[in-house]
Amino acid sequence: MEKCLYCGKSIETPHTATAGKKNEPITCCCETCVKKAQRFYRYVDFTLPFFWLGVIASICLIVYTAFTTPNLMYVWGGLSLLGLTALLFPFATPETFSMLGIKKAAIITRILGAAIMIAGAILMFNA
Repeated sequence: MEKCLYCGKSIETPHTATAGKKNEPITCCCETCVKKAQRFYRYVDFTLPFFWLGVIASICLIVYTAFTTPNLMYVWGGLSLLGLTALLFPFATPETFSMLGIKKAAIITRILGAAIMIAGAILMFNA
């Protein structure tokens, strides 16, 4: 049985639509989930460059520290930035979205992002 892309519930009566810049086909359990999934796809399309900017900046901060100064404060700062990026932009893999649903995958991604951000901040100020 097929699962709803947004909430992850089993679908009795499929509601299909397209979403995103590529007009990808999506199947949800109801019209409400279709609208929420389309809204999430629009959010991804709009904020994806900012997501990549956060990921690249955090990696650059960590790599820069490895080659220049042995100060771990910048490594933990990069880790905090990576957690903040995951918190603001909860983008999981398409496989995770199809397995759990967009709603649950985004919640889990935000929780992990917050945990990484907090751990990085604690380590940064204790370094």
